[in-house]
Order: sequence, then structure tokens, then C-alpha cells
Amino acid sequence: PLFRSNWSAWSSCDGSCGSNGLGYETRLRSVLIDAENGGRPCLDLEQKRACLSSCEWDLGAWSECQPINSSMTCGDGRRSRSVSCLVDGQIASDSRCLPVGDKPGEA
Repeated sequence: PLFRSNWSAWSSCDGSCGSNGLGYETRLRSVLIDAENGGRPCLDLEQKRACLSSCEWDLGAWSECQPINSSMTCGDGRRSRSVSCLVDGQIASDSRCLPVGDKPGEA
């Protein structure tokens, strides 16, 4: 009989740029039938493997120059852009990218 579930999918890498990207991925499985009558409990319910996480600031394109007020010419206006932290190609919390360097300006 099957006493343990199949393995879950691997988690995302928990490494951060401050640790040179080194981290771990984890996968789990659970006990389906508990041990009885003095049987041994199921072991091997968690596996970890080393991984590298890549982090970078993704800089959007600058917007067109926007006047600060309606009477101003655009020479003294503002431009903006989006700046996102990417960890392994996925948008993540800015704090994960801070070891790469300060967040670049958005305006």
C-alpha cells in the first residue's frame, strides 16, 4: 500500500542577491496512513536542493516629458518610468533586489 503522498512541486528558490543568489528549493510529501502497532513512522517527507536565484532591477522606458503645470513648457517637466525587482524573471518585493544596489529612480 501507499503510505506517503507523491512529492509536491519544487518551491521557488529562496536565495537572495545578498547571498550571491544561493538558496534552496523544497518539496514535500505527507503521510497518508499513519504507522500502527509499533510500526515505524514515515520518514523522508521533505527534500531540499541547492539553487541559484538571479535578481535584477527591471527598468521600464521613460515616459514622454510631462509639464509640471499647464503654463510650463516641457523643458522643465518630469518624466517617469516603472522600476520592478525581478527574481528569476518574476516580479518580487523590492527588498529582494536591494543587495544588487539601491532602487533606481522612477522620476
